[in-house]
Amino acid sequence: MTEIRLDLSRSSMVVLKVYNIPGQEVENLVSMEMSAGFHSVKWDARNVGSRTYIYKIVAGEFTAVKKMVVIK
Repeated sequence: MTEIRLDLSRSSMVVLKVYNIPGQEVENLVSMEMSAGFHSVKWDARNVGSRTYIYKIVAGEFTAVKKMVVIK
C-alpha cells in the first residue's frame, strides 16, 4: 500500500493518476472535487510489478508530476 498526501490551499477539482514510464495510465485514483486541507490517497500496488511509476496531480491550476518506485 502506498500513500500519496495532498495539501490543497482551496477547494478544487482534483485528478490523481498513476502512469508507467512509457506513459500508459495504470490507474485513476482520484477524479473529484476536494475541500481545502490535507488529504491522503492510498494506492494498492499489489496488482502491478516492481518498477518505477509516475503520478500526476492536477488540482485547479496546480499540476505536479512525481516519481515513485514499487519494490516487492
